[in-house]
Amino acid sequence: MRALILAALLLLPLPALSQDGQEVDPIALASVLAENGHHERAAGVLAQVDPATPGLDLGRLATLRGVVALKLGDHALAARSLQEAIRLAPQSADTRNLSLLLAQARFSEGHFEAAVDALDEAAEVADAIPEAHLMRVQARWSLGQPELAWAAVKRGAQLHPAHSGLARQEVVILVELGLYETAAEAGRATLQRPEATSEDFVAIAEVLRRARRFEEARSLLERAHLRHPDDLPVTVMLARTCADLDMPLAAAKLYQQAAMRAPEHAVEAAETFRRAGWTESALRLNALVPDAKVRARQRLGLLIEQELFEEACALEPRLSRLGLLDDEPVKYAVAYALFKIQDYERAEARLRGIKDAEIFEQASELRRIILACQQQPEACR
Repeated sequence: MRALILAALLLLPLPALSQDGQEVDPIALASVLAENGHHERAAGVLAQVDPATPGLDLGRLATLRGVVALKLGDHALAARSLQEAIRLAPQSADTRNLSLLLAQARFSEGHFEAAVDALDEAAEVADAIPEAHLMRVQARWSLGQPELAWAAVKRGAQLHPAHSGLARQEVVILVELGLYETAAEAGRATLQRPEATSEDFVAIAEVLRRARRFEEARSLLERAHLRHPDDLPVTVMLARTCADLDMPLAAAKLYQQAAMRAPEHAVEAAETFRRAGWTESALRLNALVPDAKVRARQRLGLLIEQELFEEACALEPRLSRLGLLDDEPVKYAVAYALFKIQDYERAEARLRGIKDAEIFEQASELRRIILACQQQPEACR
């Protein structure tokens, strides 16, 4: 929606400087600051303006305060200021521009009915901007008015047939309404357009995944991956879809590609390699996981799965430093590794204090086995 604010801001003319060229009009200064992206400084200048100053353009002051507040994310102040600007402004195209900004403020506040009312007041100004139609669609949907949301997206698509966002929104609504076949057809039609982007493929594939049409989503994403092999969102979405289809090795290799560019995907790569049975590859990818806690927790599980119990036990000091030994599944995993290397006393110590019902049951069973091994050591060798 940022484009709406910027477009409307450009429609607001700058006030002139004072005639003597010495004293700067504070509203003019604030406007220049806002246009150059210094919104906090502009807000500071506007806060010093006394509304009782003779000859002050109160409508202009309210407008600029509203625009600056909107840019700073103070949507309540933006709405109040813009409402005041509309009240003071003559009935003209300017009020419709202000109504469009008011709609943005109300929408961001979560006041969806008021946002729709403001869009109605903006009339043809809102009609000319595709994002305004998307705002109306989302507002109607949030109000629990799916029929009106559908009518809004259809009208927006008619007025802006080349806008991919509106086309995608059509598909999303169809899926939300449970009309999966129609959604799939609409999605395919959207992707036939010459202006279809990798973002369109990802968005339509996500809709199909939510509809549990995983094969169709995979087919779309494989086409997109061939066209855009270096597109990270396409690679990640294709990996997720392969995982949905229980194709862990294919998913793992795709996640590995993603992890080379964005290390946060290394944890998924390691997990899917584990699911595929490629535990050595999983351990190599685990080393790339940027979050130390996530990396250590995952590594512990991988080492235990590979029955590398000595190495798993060697992680204990690191797990302690990271505060992970307060995590009951981690405590149990460490206790199990200690049990497997026959360090029964330390295993018992790690099992103490476990309270989670399911893990407590497992811990009780492990204690029983430890006791049996202590009584008959030869049976546990």
